[in-house]
Amino acid sequence: MVRTASPDDAEGIARVHTTSWQVGYRGLLPQDFLDLLDWRSRRDWWRAELAAPTNPGRRVAVALMDEHLVGFTAVGPARDDDLRADLPPWFEVYAIYVAPDRWAEGVGTALMTAGRHLVPYGVHRWSLWVLQGNGRARAFYGAQGFEPDGSTRVEEIGGSAAHEVRYRGIP
Repeated sequence: MVRTASPDDAEGIARVHTTSWQVGYRGLLPQDFLDLLDWRSRRDWWRAELAAPTNPGRRVAVALMDEHLVGFTAVGPARDDDLRADLPPWFEVYAIYVAPDRWAEGVGTALMTAGRHLVPYGVHRWSLWVLQGNGRARAFYGAQGFEPDGSTRVEEIGGSAAHEVRYRGIP
């Protein structure tokens, strides 16, 4: 089951967020950084964000299996200047994470579908950023109708340069 997130989901989101980073970004981000991630600090951020969003256009959905939160997605208006100025509007997948023990079970696809239904009617153009070396995620996004658009950026994550690729799609 997928539904809109509430502040009560903050702990589950934080746990999924942390464990999926620790497993999915192994070898892509510094291991000492990943080892120090603590779901409790993310829980507090998520609780506050779900109660009073800093980005009022952001929408968050969670996936539940056997009443346990196993994934989430956050979507909203595109944040890149070149896409914000374009019409019709672009929306962005800010985050989509699934508990590693639930990978390849269709949870990500269900969350992507839910994310599309959380935005205003008629929004058909989407973007997202993904770590360049994250083959699993890139294959998933390709299967969802996204393709690299040639834009790249470098973000500092955990004291290291993280190379990202932008994808666009009309999924």
